[in-house]
Amino acid sequence: MKTSVFSTTIYRNREYLIHFYSCLGDESISAPVPIKSMQGQYITSLEIPKKDKLVKYLLIVLNYQKGKILKDVETSDRIYFQVGVWAARLNNALQVSTLHSIYKYPTFCWPHLNSLANTREITGLLVIFVGEFQDLRDPAIEIHSSMWHLKSMPIVKSYLSYVADDLKRKIVTEVADQFSEKILNNINKLDKGIIHGDLNEQNILVDAAENNQWNVCALLDFGDMNYACYLYEIAVAMCYMVLDGARYGKDPLQVGASTLAGYQSIRPLSTHELSLLKVSNPNYKY
Repeated sequence: MKTSVFSTTIYRNREYLIHFYSCLGDESISAPVPIKSMQGQYITSLEIPKKDKLVKYLLIVLNYQKGKILKDVETSDRIYFQVGVWAARLNNALQVSTLHSIYKYPTFCWPHLNSLANTREITGLLVIFVGEFQDLRDPAIEIHSSMWHLKSMPIVKSYLSYVADDLKRKIVTEVADQFSEKILNNINKLDKGIIHGDLNEQNILVDAAENNQWNVCALLDFGDMNYACYLYEIAVAMCYMVLDGARYGKDPLQVGASTLAGYQSIRPLSTHELSLLKVSNPNYKY
């Protein structure tokens, strides 16, 4: 079972939710699929005690995905290449043109949500994404933003007082400044779209083929999905794969190169994007 806090501001629109997963299916990208509740809805609610009051939460039930989490197996350059391939395929599937710009032009709201307060019993939950229930009468979908998104890199400077080591504090400052100067100041020149934003070793499933080699088989946890530069997708994926490879003493340059090669084989980066890749990767100073 995998649980995630879910932002309801992104998933206010039934059309978006259904279309999002259908786009993944069209691109043959395996990911958890929403399941209707006993009331025939993809979204229901639940009241959970929180301190001295009951808080209403939205529930989206997703089906079980078979496989092992990437962090639980010893990986190889072959797997890292596949991670890059899946990241690129996902970005292609989530192109704004494919989604009919639904972030900007939502067409449906969920009038049935007003009746969800009476829901008390939900059974057969396999995977639950939980998000606090808010007033959803406004059908507008806001662009998801989080301090964990790569575009929020400059925010880390506000936490430098917690870094005791002078050298580490200097490195963090340089990274954030370079990111602002070379990427954020040129953001309008970069290709953008909807990205997963968190392709780490715990959000990637693998299974064993007949030759007993591991293969990527599904992607999990779309809670950090956001509208951003495609450059961020591969940069974050490379960073996490380098950290994953470090567990087995793998060459970080080789791991990063394998992940990038996989992405490039499906969705080649421009010369400009490639020149910025080092700056967009949090590991680049190391």
